[in-house]
Amino acid sequence: MVLARLPRSRCLLLYYHLHRARVAGFSITSQSVSVRRSIGYVPQGVSVDSSLTGYENLLIFAKLYDIPRRKQEKRIREALEFMNLSADGDRLVGEYSGGMIRRLEIAQSTLHRPKLLFLDEPTVGLDPIARDAVWKHLVDLQTNYGTTLFFTTHYMEEVESYCDRVAIMRLGKVAAIGTCKELEASLGNGSHTLNEVFVHYAGNAIYPTSIMPNWLQAISHLNPLTYVVDALRTCMLFGSTSSFGLPLDYAIILITTIILVFLGSQLYPRLAT
Repeated sequence: MVLARLPRSRCLLLYYHLHRARVAGFSITSQSVSVRRSIGYVPQGVSVDSSLTGYENLLIFAKLYDIPRRKQEKRIREALEFMNLSADGDRLVGEYSGGMIRRLEIAQSTLHRPKLLFLDEPTVGLDPIARDAVWKHLVDLQTNYGTTLFFTTHYMEEVESYCDRVAIMRLGKVAAIGTCKELEASLGNGSHTLNEVFVHYAGNAIYPTSIMPNWLQAISHLNPLTYVVDALRTCMLFGSTSSFGLPLDYAIILITTIILVFLGSQLYPRLAT
């Protein structure tokens, strides 16, 4: 798995000029049809038709992937069940939540059982519960079908949890590559977090720890607050919080409270009412 920031729709063109790149054992120049049959792609933007049902969206892709007609319905029902969408397959996608739409997009991109699945920030914009649900299904996909996941993300906790190998991109080029442990060790003596590794290679110490308050340093390694801290570090650099008239201390309390209230309402629905 890879952390990167790649231009959309250019996965097959990345090393085209070398005339020797292979995907799933197939040459991208002389066996491009076989390459396309071996990959799936989940874009960052919504790629389903909200005016159709979940089943109808999958049917379109089953035809595009040239799945034999006699196998289409079974394959679609299996995909809906695998993504826990069986009960919603006949509903209009316009009625789906963000997490359900993302799961449907993953289902449609894997109908042909690809060996390699590209995902562009698969959980961006999703709440914590939906993010966990999407990753559960992605891990199941990898376990059950042996699918390799190649994804981009800015959530460091996703990188640490799901990546075998990580590539950090800077200005369109690979700045560092390796396992999480290898990248953390590359900064030298002492213990380093993946956040610090990312800043070192991609941001030129864009928000150094030295400018952070002690209390923010103390919680910077905790989940699920990691991405909140990342956002606030960036706010400190660009003055985003002060631009909105909101002091940093109040900003982190507000954001953390929102997350905890949301999680509490999901775990204890009676309290929420």
